[in-house]
Amino acid sequence: MDRRALETLQAAAPTAELAYHARAAGLAESAFSWYLAAGDEAAQVAAVRDAISFYEQARQMLTERWHGQGLSATLPAPQIEPLYTHLGQAYELHGEQEKARAVYQLLLAYSQNVGIPALERTALTRLATLTAQ
Repeated sequence: MDRRALETLQAAAPTAELAYHARAAGLAESAFSWYLAAGDEAAQVAAVRDAISFYEQARQMLTERWHGQGLSATLPAPQIEPLYTHLGQAYELHGEQEKARAVYQLLLAYSQNVGIPALERTALTRLATLTAQ
């Protein structure tokens, strides 16, 4: 039922609703992408608290097991990096510096785990900027 609902809604539904239905249908990668898009849309209209909620739902999906493995193992780094940077920035805008720091620390650990120096530099830059504020 949820897959059909997702197909029907895809043309006109809000991205948050698409994310919900994709997750319910077990379409982890699609749901992750829709939650990230919903967070971006909320951030664009300054609905920071909503953006944080959508980004956190996407982040939670990275830690869950989908079809026997973690989603973070199947998604390429360029799809995961925006989640951490956008979530950290949303926390900063909301005045929650410690939560932003924790997110950037997660990005640093992830970048070191997958061995992407450019991503590690991004995390270190965000942490340094946060510390300087």
